[in-house]
Amino acid sequence: MRCSWAENGKQNMIDFHDHEWGKPQHDEQRLFEILSLMTFQAGLQWQLILDRRSVLKQVFNDFDIPSVAAMTEREVEKMIQVERMIANRRKIRAVIQNAQTLNRLHKKKILLEQILWSLTSNQVIDHRWQCAEQIPSQSALSVQFARQLKYYGFTFVGPKNVYAYLETIGVINDHLIGCEWR
Repeated sequence: MRCSWAENGKQNMIDFHDHEWGKPQHDEQRLFEILSLMTFQAGLQWQLILDRRSVLKQVFNDFDIPSVAAMTEREVEKMIQVERMIANRRKIRAVIQNAQTLNRLHKKKILLEQILWSLTSNQVIDHRWQCAEQIPSQSALSVQFARQLKYYGFTFVGPKNVYAYLETIGVINDHLIGCEWR
C-alpha cells in the first residue's frame, strides 16, 4: 500500500512517491532543485510539476546553482518561449533569486543542507499518521523555517510550501503508517 495521494497519479507520481518523497536529502543541488519545483508548484497541482520536470531541469541547467544565479532577464524571456514550460515570470525570477541567495550563502560557507537539518538536530520528524486527513498543511516548524528562509533572502517560501518541501526532502516523514515506503 502507498500513501493515498500517490495512488491516483500517473506513473511519474508513483515513482516520485516510491523513490523520492520523504527520503532524507542532503545534496545541495538536489535540495535546490526540489525548492525550485516547490516554487513552481505554488497554486498548481504537483502532477503538473512532475509532468514538466524535465523541461524545468532543461531550462534551469539541471538546477546548477551558479548557472541559475547568473541567468539574465533575456534568458527569462527565452524560457517563456520553451514548449511545455510553465511560463510564469515571477516564479522563474524567484528560482533565479533563490539561486543567487544560495550563492551568497555558499560564499559565507553556509549550506542550505546545514540550515535545514539544524532545525531538527539532524533527525527526521516521523509523524506516523494513520490517515491522510491527519496531515497538516503547515506546522510550527514550517512557519519557523519559512521565516528563516525569507530572512536569508529566499522567495516563494510560505509556510505551506515549506511544509511540502520538508516532507519531500525527508526532514518530515509523512508517509502514512500503512505505507510500505515509510
